[in-house]
Amino acid sequence: MSIELPLSVIIPVYNGAKTIVRCLDSLVAIPDAATALEIIVINDGSQDETLEVVTDYQAQHPEQTISIISQTNQGQSAARNKGLEVARGAYVWFVDADDWVDSTAADYLLSLIAVESYDMLCFGVRNVADEEEEEVPSEWLDSSAHDFDQLQCTDGKALLTQHNLSGGIWAFLWRHSILEEHQARFREGLLHEDALFYWHYTAYAERVLLVPIVAYYYYQRADSSIHSTDTLQLRAFSRLEGALILMQYAEETPALRDFYLDKASTNYRLSLRMIARYGKYSELKAYTQLMEQSGDYKLLMRYASRRGAPLIRIAHRVPWLFNLIAHILPPVS
Repeated sequence: MSIELPLSVIIPVYNGAKTIVRCLDSLVAIPDAATALEIIVINDGSQDETLEVVTDYQAQHPEQTISIISQTNQGQSAARNKGLEVARGAYVWFVDADDWVDSTAADYLLSLIAVESYDMLCFGVRNVADEEEEEVPSEWLDSSAHDFDQLQCTDGKALLTQHNLSGGIWAFLWRHSILEEHQARFREGLLHEDALFYWHYTAYAERVLLVPIVAYYYYQRADSSIHSTDTLQLRAFSRLEGALILMQYAEETPALRDFYLDKASTNYRLSLRMIARYGKYSELKAYTQLMEQSGDYKLLMRYASRRGAPLIRIAHRVPWLFNLIAHILPPVS
């Protein structure tokens, strides 16, 4: 990896012709963007005019380093991984094609990494609704939920255990070398993969700077895949796979064992509810039986809440009753 620029911005895009110009405009508007950052657009098999739009934008901004990589549709994780393979910046920022950044705040972030080295920078994200682009309060996204109001330095383990952050991957600048050192990659074929990435690789960060500014705007489209009913079953299995992965992290990182097992327990409980509601009864039985063989479900019960533990127990002992309960409880997304 040859470091040539302070920042690489990795943008995976699938059918983003209508929104990606706004995203690119916000990046190019950063002062000294031409010398401070490279923009890497991964066209993930788009079926609309995304490639044409980005190619035209590249031609209109010759002063800006914009790389375009097209691949067959492989999913957001694979697209981000491709971006990591070619990134040359000292830091990496993962940005989605329908979102945008605050150019002034981004310039401030660049000024911070210009004078001192950090493994991560953490900053605020603001949620924006689909209709009329109104800002919508969101406890898990809005910077007001971050319990810091001034610059402060911490470490990755403390960030995970002491700060209630969502794990949205866009809220961080990552030092490229630490990602390379640990061969960081997103889990392909899963949803919620950005949270797994955050929970895993943040643990390796020794210096994390908390920056009390909003630098990113998350655009919540009504037809976004993560909010689509068409992906409910995939989300269920992604949560289940996530629980298994988190249990592996717990074994690998004893200092964060309780943290990872708590997250694994929550993922497992929610995955069982979603499989029961959106999948097949036979699938629910198959997964509970698999977990019983390992004995891990009892460990997850110990880390579940007072309400969650009985649900896990019922899913294993009386799956038909759990199936009924899952259809009575409010839907899980």
